[in-house]
Amino acid sequence: MPPLTKIRRHRFRIAAFLLAGYWILIFTGTHLPSVPTVGAGVNDKTKHYVAYFGLGILLCFASPGRPPVRRFGTAAAIAIGYGVVDELTQTLVPGRHCDPYDMLADATGALTAIGLYAVASLTRRRGVSVPLRRESEILESEILE
Repeated sequence: MPPLTKIRRHRFRIAAFLLAGYWILIFTGTHLPSVPTVGAGVNDKTKHYVAYFGLGILLCFASPGRPPVRRFGTAAAIAIGYGVVDELTQTLVPGRHCDPYDMLADATGALTAIGLYAVASLTRRRGVSVPLRRESEILESEILE
């Protein structure tokens, strides 16, 4: 693991603060009594997907470590585990119930975010770039002109 510099410590503190605040918002939002919606609203599964997408991104951002498999695997396990616990504890709230499809939406949102974050992180770390044209093609086009 690379040394913990001042910048990394600052980044970790910000990430941990954002993650804690976001997690409190998710918990509060899912454990308030259900309120009927008037008119057309956002689908419940979309809300779950978006909420856990955000949680997945913040878990990745707040986990400074290598190897990537352990880092992203841990983030996925935490997000999915919390999604299951969150759904199970909603049965204790009046007007709420446990829905396996909500768990699926939670897991899908978190895994999508973690996957995108992992690809972006690994691509950036390796310096992968996609050349638009090969040098030989550039030379040929200059010669032909």
